Amino acid sequence: MFNVTRTVYNMALETAKMLNTPYVPLANTTLNEKYNRVINSNDTDIAYLKYYGLGLNYQYKKDDKTIKVSSSKHRPYDIDVYKPIPFLVREKRIGLSSAEVALYSMRVLQTIDDVEYICCYLKKIDNIATNSDIYIITKNSDGKLVPEPLNTGSLLFTQPIPADTVCDLDNNYRFCGHSQMINLILSDAEVENIKEGINILYKDEPDEIKDSIGEFCLYTGIESIYNGERELSKVQAGFFKAVDITISDIDDMFKYTINIGGTGALYVYR
Repeated sequence: MFNVTRTVYNMALETAKMLNTPYVPLANTTLNEKYNRVINSNDTDIAYLKYYGLGLNYQYKKDDKTIKVSSSKHRPYDIDVYKPIPFLVREKRIGLSSAEVALYSMRVLQTIDDVEYICCYLKKIDNIATNSDIYIITKNSDGKLVPEPLNTGSLLFTQPIPADTVCDLDNNYRFCGHSQMINLILSDAEVENIKEGINILYKDEPDEIKDSIGEFCLYTGIESIYNGERELSKVQAGFFKAVDITISDIDDMFKYTINIGGTGALYVYR
């Protein structure tokens, strides 16, 4: 979970799910509003984390100096990546196949150099692990963090008892946590589509920026219908993950695994 920023919108959504209460996003916090693809849905409909997006590395000029911004420095109330990368950019006159409509979401019409394109900004997550691991992290004698599965095999586990001694948190670094793996997979054809889309949307950017993926973002949303086609509603950023990937170094199929979960102190101190 290092270099990961969880958004306040994801926290609010998860709280609503736990309490079985409606969740209504705040104004101007969804990608539907950003891209003017607003879809009416019931407040009782539940959003799930099913899609992801990509972002370029971000830099800007100040006093004739080029400043590169780490994509890990997202505020927890940011609604999107800094510079979104479409997975597919296709001229509107050609259109998308039914398989592409099923795979990509936030399909936005954009006019670039007098040509109207369909830009697909989100892709369905390819593979989500069905099991969630629960573990305890301990710092060993070498100073390394070692995760160990939580052992619940004994019936003694059903009767909690107070700890005999107070753990020295600074020295032992004992934490508990859980994790679930999400695999993000791009075929070689999809990598080529991404390169082509970057060259269309960001043609004036420096080559080193156009050749880099600086972040992933995992989004929640509700499967809905927009203008007769499948689309997501109430799309909100859930997790930002900083990366530094050189696109030209990807030779074949690309796979990236993100570990989603959380940690907490094993003991609570007054």
